[in-house]
Amino acid sequence: MNRSEIRTAITERLAIPSIGDGLLPAATLNSIINRSLSTISAAKDWPWLLTSKSIYFSPSSATIPSDFIRSRQLVYNTCSVQWISLEDYLDKDRLDTTYGWTIIGQTAYLSPAPTSSDNGTLYYYRNEPSLTSDTSVPLMPTAHHPVIVALASHSAAQARQDESRAAIYFAEYANILNSMKDDLKQNSARRIQTSRVRRYSTWS
Repeated sequence: MNRSEIRTAITERLAIPSIGDGLLPAATLNSIINRSLSTISAAKDWPWLLTSKSIYFSPSSATIPSDFIRSRQLVYNTCSVQWISLEDYLDKDRLDTTYGWTIIGQTAYLSPAPTSSDNGTLYYYRNEPSLTSDTSVPLMPTAHHPVIVALASHSAAQARQDESRAAIYFAEYANILNSMKDDLKQNSARRIQTSRVRRYSTWS
């Protein structure tokens, strides 16, 4: 479904007439759809939102992408870097490893600081891009688009102060979302895991 089709599905659910609704003009519905996409993006590590980007460490810090939600892995010097907690980053005596990385705000930090600047590759879960036109389509597979309609319908019903419909649509959203999570869990469990010693990145 593209943005126009999602918006149409919402207006049909809320019985919004073809002439429009003063509380829910098209621009407001478009905003609700994009907010719904952001909420769903943060609900789980969805595989369709996994991406990667080169980030530049100068020499120990790098700005993370603006669409970043959660990290999956950082690769530096061709190897994965071990994640360390903020507490371990601030108190090096707590560290179980010599080399690691963490995120503070919008910045990734390497510890200890390398002696020279270099690129790393950040694998991370991104936010769904905003749908900027009526032909824009979410990254989310089409089979899951009903979850967008359900959550956006909930928000739209709230805007009209129709609490009974809002409650119905939120319950529908929660049910679909839980089913999506269950499907993801089952698919992940089917993957064969091989045991091997991981070699983490080091630098000077």
